[in-house]
Amino acid sequence: ARGRDGALVDYVLGDATALPFADGAFDITCCLENGFGVLFAHAPPTLAQMIRVTRAGGRVIVGLREQAGRPDNFHLYNTRNGLMSVARTFDAASVRALLDGLPAVASGRIARREDIAGAPRPWGGETFYVELLVA
Repeated sequence: ARGRDGALVDYVLGDATALPFADGAFDITCCLENGFGVLFAHAPPTLAQMIRVTRAGGRVIVGLREQAGRPDNFHLYNTRNGLMSVARTFDAASVRALLDGLPAVASGRIARREDIAGAPRPWGGETFYVELLVA
């Protein structure tokens, strides 16, 4: 990516549960395409870090996947190169649990949930976005 983008983008390698940025460094932070679906137990500390590095009044946007009829909140699919992948899906209850699990120093509220129908995915499900307003 650095070879392709040159000086246009500043790529930083880091741990999602300990982001290498100062408090309030960004107006907006985001994790899209159900990136939280593969974080499993690391999702709450990652979300807390996203809130920490977002300024008060800023926004945290998280793209999640919901799959109807899956009470276990997981889905399996084969990647293009033939590997099996497991990811978590989210519903209203699991989003609430994720937010309730935030440490006291991280605060946000759901500003909106927007469902995006989009193109059919081979593994099924619908993408939706949760927008948090950082207090």
